[in-house]
Amino acid sequence: MMEKSGEDLPHQAEGVDLTCPTMAEFYAGKTVAMTGGTGFLGQGIIEKLLRTCPDISKIILFIRQKRNIPPHERLSELTDLPAFDILRQSQPNFHEKLSFVSCDLEADDLGLSSDDRRTLRNEVNIFIHSAATLKFNEELRLSFEVNVQCVRRLLKLCKGMHKLQSFVHVSTAYSHCNRKLIEEKLYDSSLDYRELESALRWMNGAMVEKITPEILGDRPNTYTLTKALAEDVICRESGNLPICIVRPSMIIPAWQEPMPGVVHQCIRSDRILRRIWEGCAAVSDSRSTYSG
Repeated sequence: MMEKSGEDLPHQAEGVDLTCPTMAEFYAGKTVAMTGGTGFLGQGIIEKLLRTCPDISKIILFIRQKRNIPPHERLSELTDLPAFDILRQSQPNFHEKLSFVSCDLEADDLGLSSDDRRTLRNEVNIFIHSAATLKFNEELRLSFEVNVQCVRRLLKLCKGMHKLQSFVHVSTAYSHCNRKLIEEKLYDSSLDYRELESALRWMNGAMVEKITPEILGDRPNTYTLTKALAEDVICRESGNLPICIVRPSMIIPAWQEPMPGVVHQCIRSDRILRRIWEGCAAVSDSRSTYSG
């Protein structure tokens, strides 16, 4: 991306305040919609917004039915998690600023009711897309459906939101891990996601499994591939939407917020760090073929 020099910048209009508001000031009176809010990263975002932005209007969570647990029960379970213990002490009624829409992100219409769709169109100011399948070697068809096609559907939905100020897409620092240098910019994809979509429509499971290594090329797994394709979708299909792409690296237990040490589920890096901390291990086998 090219940066403008000082000479290229427009002169400040007389009487116009160009100072940036604080985070709390920006979110005052705002309505945020969010996918992936029940996940570990999502919990941290929700807690941070509610705790540091006391005048935020509300957060609308996209929640699907899971393991026969309806969305309203999942929201209730979410607010009881340890991630909200500190917030609960200062704002006992924080749950009153949380609402949900029942959804199915794999459905063409996102599984939204007409009433919920109308509410989103008329009220949402900021949309945060944090949902994804995080399994590195997820079956290609499912990974593509959740990580790529879902983004296309959400962009279409957000284009109809009258008050939208920002669409925030949570990607990953490894979306372009096949490059030696990764800059904060969008990259052209060597694979056309529209062609892959067409191919996946007629291929059976065995065929998809057989061609997956060829499609991956120099990428290690379907996760990094589909997250890169999702960025390409945003580049091509976002139109005039105000876009922000965030590329977090590895998600590990919290240092301080929402509370020290809080974790959703242990991953391999957590177990390694714990063994080192307890003095049970001094080294770890990091060979790519090691699966212990």
